[in-house]
Amino acid sequence: MKDIGIYVHIPFCKKKCDYCDFISYCNKDKLLEEYIKYLKQEIRRSRTGNKISSRKEI
Repeated sequence: MKDIGIYVHIPFCKKKCDYCDFISYCNKDKLLEEYIKYLKQEIRRSRTGNKISSRKEI
């Protein structure tokens, strides 16, 4: 089985860094919780029927 990698950007920060080019939103803690909830659902759906031997979270 070939390893794959994905990058998942969580667009919520306490403070926007000067050097950051990513889309991000500051002080939106209520949106963060909902975003994570739906992100987890999407990951579970995408794994259905796909064989993933392992995962690494960073």
